[in-house]
Amino acid sequence: MHEWESVGAELAPKMVSTRDPRVFPWGFYAYDPNSADGKGRFYWFTCIQELLDFITLHAPEPDDGDDCCCGEPHDGSEACHRLKSIIEIVNTKENVLSPELKANITVATGWPIPWWGTFADLCAGKDDFCKSIVRVYLAASGASVNRPEVIDLDRIPGFAGMIMRFGLE
Repeated sequence: MHEWESVGAELAPKMVSTRDPRVFPWGFYAYDPNSADGKGRFYWFTCIQELLDFITLHAPEPDDGDDCCCGEPHDGSEACHRLKSIIEIVNTKENVLSPELKANITVATGWPIPWWGTFADLCAGKDDFCKSIVRVYLAASGASVNRPEVIDLDRIPGFAGMIMRFGLE
């Protein structure tokens, strides 16, 4: 059982979004397409399996009526059956956060996940999303750096602090 499972469905997302990514290195960024402000948050976990467990239990239900995205009625106690099966199929193959899995989760839930990976990936500016977040931090901190899309070691604590507050302010 993960610690966030004991705090309830309303508090769990806040709990994992305020975790220190230096301690909980696996994460994803998502936003609710139905929210008025369109803001997203980072969510952080100890391992890939915890991340996938969280998505299975806490991905928002699609706003398409009374049925689950797999066509079954919502019972309020279980995650979407189709989402569970997508994640189970991936887990039987290999424990990897692939672009295909991310796309399938988005289709199953309607929950856009623009990024997932490790905090180290984010700091290294591994992809365009990571680079844009690094730029936001460096601009906000007034940094003048040689590599504007990478977080240097001395800036990691400040970057981690910004990530833990991102989307909550």
